[in-house]
Amino acid sequence: MHPTRRDPSTGSAETRVCICVPATTVHTVAVPVDVSTISMFGVSTYPSSRMLGYPHSATMTFLDMELVIFIGLQASGKSTFFRERFAETHEHVSKDLFRNNKNANRRQAQLIEDALGAGRSVVVDNTNPTPEDRRALIGLGGEYGARIVGYYFDASLHECLRRNEAREGKARVPDVAIYATAKKLVPPSTEEGFDELLRVQMNDSAFEVRGRRGRREVL
Repeated sequence: MHPTRRDPSTGSAETRVCICVPATTVHTVAVPVDVSTISMFGVSTYPSSRMLGYPHSATMTFLDMELVIFIGLQASGKSTFFRERFAETHEHVSKDLFRNNKNANRRQAQLIEDALGAGRSVVVDNTNPTPEDRRALIGLGGEYGARIVGYYFDASLHECLRRNEAREGKARVPDVAIYATAKKLVPPSTEEGFDELLRVQMNDSAFEVRGRRGRREVL
């Protein structure tokens, strides 16, 4: 249903539409019906008819998509945290799922673009230890107007080595890989472009999440 009314302040006709997208909150605002293009997410401009597939449309729709970026050592609890907190609402992207791909970064970017392009939130479940590793992801999320949220898994090297030792099969990684990641791990900062940063710690098999919104912060 697309109710049309007139804006009392301008007298111009407006159309309001509400769309439901799974696992996504949609905000709709009215714009004049004769508009030919609209600015979406403050990044790109699209023909208004393209948004809903109608010959004539006058709706600007903002999707509350998230690009969630995990940061932390191997065996710090990232994948378990995803299963507990995000499996029902977010797409899962991890280089562990395509280890044999010759260009894992390109494949990862493609999966993120596919999800965000369809209006679905995404979790990037990798170590992402340096600002350089995170920069491309933050930029990609920004292109699609996604809210960028970082989760920093604050676990000591000793803790991760102990957890890794208890793993079996392909889930276990060489200890040298954990040492290598620890050497280059840089805690994230909001100055990198995150909209929100949260710290995750595992206590007695339960996750504790802390963080502050809208504050300049280095975790």
